[in-house]
Amino acid sequence: MREFAKYAFNKSHAVAYAVVAYKTAYLKRHYPRAYMCALLNSVKGDARKVKEYIDDCAAAGIRLLPPDVNESGEDFTVCGGDIRFGLAAVKNVGALFARRLIAERETRPFSDVADFLARTAGFGNVRMLEALVCCGALDRFGVYRSRILAVLEGAVEELGRSRGRNAAGQVGMFDGGTGGGVLELSYPELGEFSPQDRLAREKEYTGLYFSGHPLDGYRKCIEQNGACSTGQLFSRLSEAGAPQKLKARFVGLVVRKRTKQTRGGDTMAFVTAEDALGELEAILFPKVYARCETLLQEGCVLLFEGEAELKEAYGDESTEELKLLVSAVSAAEPSGTDAQREGERLYIKVTERNRIRFEDAIAILAEYPGSQKILVYFEPEKKLRALKDAGCAVDESLLRQLRLIMGEQNVAVR
Repeated sequence: MREFAKYAFNKSHAVAYAVVAYKTAYLKRHYPRAYMCALLNSVKGDARKVKEYIDDCAAAGIRLLPPDVNESGEDFTVCGGDIRFGLAAVKNVGALFARRLIAERETRPFSDVADFLARTAGFGNVRMLEALVCCGALDRFGVYRSRILAVLEGAVEELGRSRGRNAAGQVGMFDGGTGGGVLELSYPELGEFSPQDRLAREKEYTGLYFSGHPLDGYRKCIEQNGACSTGQLFSRLSEAGAPQKLKARFVGLVVRKRTKQTRGGDTMAFVTAEDALGELEAILFPKVYARCETLLQEGCVLLFEGEAELKEAYGDESTEELKLLVSAVSAAEPSGTDAQREGERLYIKVTERNRIRFEDAIAILAEYPGSQKILVYFEPEKKLRALKDAGCAVDESLLRQLRLIMGEQNVAVR
């Protein structure tokens, strides 16, 4: 290598690369959050790279926090020991609206949904505001996303009429402020969207899941079938001396399906399926596709069996993609209570700050019926109480949702 380097690479160029490599390594080691945040901002237009770097953050113990109208910047920003998702990266929001929103909250933080709408509807449209609701950026105000969406369009229309009346010198129900002033909202008695709906909307508007993952309820199915994650498959196929192909099982969510006619006139399919760590392309030749065509619907969680391999990405020789040549497909069975263990209890702490979200937590618990006891500690009163006639089945999806609204440190299983 030393002899080859004498003529293969310009030495001044090599020195420059070495300096950049050293500085980069130093920053990553000593300032990991700022470094990863800058890295994410450098690739914010490339969903694949963003996902790759978010996975790196997770491996380093750095959480990616969901968008928040009072805390998010225009781009990814360091937020304490974590990184906060940027407003401009939310679909339909855009940089201009994000900047004006941030400038507006610098006068004072948004206090509730009505205050937020009254102060931003003047420069934002329904599509922008809907996107922020669906990705969870207004969750801090303690109102179901379903209820905000139900009143959103009417509220924006009324604010527009109010601005028109004010411009004409008439007195309306709104008064002053950037978006029209004080707004009274009356929410319908709607339940929150199902966990699957919430996740689907988060994915649609941010490309990521924040309140959980569709595979959270399939851990037992994954374990019982010895299924590999995309990360495990990639690692095993990348090892020195690893075989080119590896027999494997994979549990994944169907994201996209593309069919193609073969020369013989038969139909085959290319299915993109994802887990919590990444995605792969499942290839089904005609005979296999004919047996499982009805199962291959977007949004379904399936168990794939076949041979996995790494292939060069189309149009990018530097990147390899996971492919799975499928031999069999079946529906994956949700495990429901797979995290439940004998004697396990769920503890929730209610504080002055999160008390407004406790009703939401109760509604979420109702979606996970089971036999595990629920104990609630009311910090202001210093009292521990068991929820009467209520039990739950704890799994990762439930815990993520509760921790998101009640606070990471206020939810525990013991």
